[in-house]
Amino acid sequence: MSLIFLDTSALIKLHLLEVGSSWLKSFIAGNQISISELALYEAVESGKE
Repeated sequence: MSLIFLDTSALIKLHLLEVGSSWLKSFIAGNQISISELALYEAVESGKE
C-alpha cells in the first residue's frame, strides 16, 4: 500500500466526471490518500466562481 498526495484538482476529479477521473480512481484504488487542509478551502472558493 502506498501513500498518495492529491491536490485540489485531483480531489475534484474524484467527485465530478472529468477527463482523467476513471484513471485517477483506478490509480488510487487500494492506497491511502493524503490531502492538505487548504485543499478544502480551495475547492470551496473555486466553486464560487
